[in-house]
Amino acid sequence: MLSRPRSTIAQAARVFATLSLGVAVAMASSVSAFAQNVPVVRDAEIEALVRDYARPIFRAAGLANDGIDIVLVNDQSFNAFVTGRRLFINTGALMTAETPNEIIGVIAHEAGHIAGGHQQKLRDQLERAKTMAIIATLLGAGAMVAGATTNSRGLAGAGMGVAAGGGEMAQRSILAYQRTEEMTADRSAITYLNATGQSGMGMLKTFHRFQTALSLSGAQVDPYRISHPMPRDRISNLEVLVKQSPNVDRPDPPALQQRHD
Repeated sequence: MLSRPRSTIAQAARVFATLSLGVAVAMASSVSAFAQNVPVVRDAEIEALVRDYARPIFRAAGLANDGIDIVLVNDQSFNAFVTGRRLFINTGALMTAETPNEIIGVIAHEAGHIAGGHQQKLRDQLERAKTMAIIATLLGAGAMVAGATTNSRGLAGAGMGVAAGGGEMAQRSILAYQRTEEMTADRSAITYLNATGQSGMGMLKTFHRFQTALSLSGAQVDPYRISHPMPRDRISNLEVLVKQSPNVDRPDPPALQQRHD
């Protein structure tokens, strides 16, 4: 590295800046890519039920006339996501949830993402993060060049550190932004549930389920290197709001529960 000419080092720095955001970009684009090849399940009765779950939530979120499609995904994990104007719900979520309220909470969370324009905002954040990484790596390249010119390994090493640190900082910035969006969508979901006279206890039950699964797995998770808040943080964020709601103990209508069962 110390003997490389200035132009070569600068070019390498730009490449590094691009690669350093590879993980963050992949996270942002993986949902859209996955959505192109999801194993879709078609069932008129289940689709009608989920649309009935979603209709009042979409109305409360101001999305009633936005033509949002709901797609069932043949996947046994408890998950849902949005891309564009499509809301994907895994069959695993429907099979695991014991009440309609749990699925309605999931729909309300995803509606929060759509109503908040989070997909476009994330793309904007990625562009800013790319700029941040490129600036850091070019500064690092300058230090590496200076180190090469003065034959100073310390200065060159510092330049490499600046370049690497810029990429790391950009990635952490994107992840932190995504975690904030998730918290925002959770709170929006509670707003929609309150507006439609429904309980938020289903959401808390879902997050408690995630927390239990994480604890049983024994996995050591760095909370600053994931795109979603830890389940315990999401519970803490919502618990007071849910329990203060006049709808906290309101059950699902028996007819809706029967259809869900």
